[in-house]
Amino acid sequence: MKLLLVAATRNEIAPLLGEKSCDAGQIVEVNLESGNSISVLITGVGSAATLFHLTRLLAVTRYDLVIQAGIAGAFDRNIELGSVVQIISDRFAQTGAEDGAVFMDIFEMGLADANTYPFKNGWLQPLPPKNSNPLAITQVTGISVETVHGHVPHIERIIEKYHPEIESMEGAAFFYTCMQMHIDCLQIRSISNYVEKRNKANWKIPLAVEQLNKNLKDLLNNIIS
Repeated sequence: MKLLLVAATRNEIAPLLGEKSCDAGQIVEVNLESGNSISVLITGVGSAATLFHLTRLLAVTRYDLVIQAGIAGAFDRNIELGSVVQIISDRFAQTGAEDGAVFMDIFEMGLADANTYPFKNGWLQPLPPKNSNPLAITQVTGISVETVHGHVPHIERIIEKYHPEIESMEGAAFFYTCMQMHIDCLQIRSISNYVEKRNKANWKIPLAVEQLNKNLKDLLNNIIS
């Protein structure tokens, strides 16, 4: 199986990369304990960087499966910090317009059809990869944002509108690209913080990175063993 691992930053998958350097847009090969190897792409943070670097690569190189790995913030406080989850549904949550205190996305504005592929009711929901078993981790709904939420009224508004469990800055762009290219994909993330008024003292990034990479190594070795 030809597999590509995508991450926004090197730090999120540093334990997997070891001493290998990897700048945004650069592809490196990483050897796994199984004896197989995978390609790794660091895209940089945000939707624009993800769309550009991933599309440029997938336009010239075909992969059987693409996995995005990273950290995320959780709206749902039943999800423990450090937990690793699989995002099975994602959407662009800040593309639209404000009308006073009301936010309207592009589908509500009539600028796009919420059920034109790859969207389903405005959501991006890729099919499970072919010839693979379900992951033994919690499945969640995510949203993707350009500005991480940290203002209570905005947090309450987005929860009421989309009922998300987690948020990231790249997930929807990743799903959108892979689905448009008709390539199997998975998105897994570890929870580093809760979505609240910004307070870095409450963040558990080292724990999230540790748990992400532990699960990621097991996943990769099992998928292509």
